Amino acid sequence: MKYILIFVASVSIMALLSCEDNITNPEAIELTVSELKNDPGFADFLLTYTDYALDQGHVKAMEEQFDSGQEEVVIFVKPSCSCFDTQTTLPTFVKALDSAGIPSASIRVYSMAKEGSEHPLMDNIIIRDLPEFHIMRDGQFVYSILDSMKTDTLQPVEYWAAEALRN
Repeated sequence: MKYILIFVASVSIMALLSCEDNITNPEAIELTVSELKNDPGFADFLLTYTDYALDQGHVKAMEEQFDSGQEEVVIFVKPSCSCFDTQTTLPTFVKALDSAGIPSASIRVYSMAKEGSEHPLMDNIIIRDLPEFHIMRDGQFVYSILDSMKTDTLQPVEYWAAEALRN
C-alpha cells in the first residue's frame, strides 16, 4: 500500500508539472486594432474607450507629429490581465491614436501570454511589463510611452504619446 501511495503521489506531481501548455516562451500573436477592440478578453475595452474624454490639444500635437512613412506604434498587451494599464490606459491610448488619425496600418498590436513571450521585435525591444506602448522610427525603437508615463502620472496618455512623437 505504501508503494501505491508513493506511485500515485509521483504520477500526480508529474501531471501537475506538465500541465503548462508550453514551458518555453509562447509566441506573441499579432492583432489588428479592430480585433483588439472586439476581443472578448477586453470586455471593458469599448466602455473605457467610449467614456474617455481626450485632451484635444495633445491629440492635435500627435496628429501633427506622426509620420506614417517612418513611424509606427507598437503595443504589447496581455488580454486577460485585469491591471489598470490594460483595462484603462490601453483603451485610452488606442482612442488617442484613432482621434489623431493615426492609420491602423501604422499600429501593430501583439497579444502576449507573458512578458517573456517571443515577438518579432525582440532584437529591438525587451518587454519588462505588459502592456507596453512603443514608437518605432524606420524600424528602430525610439520611445517607450509607458516608461515615461510612470515618471509623471498626472499627465494623460495622449500627452505622452505626443511627447514620444516629438522625439
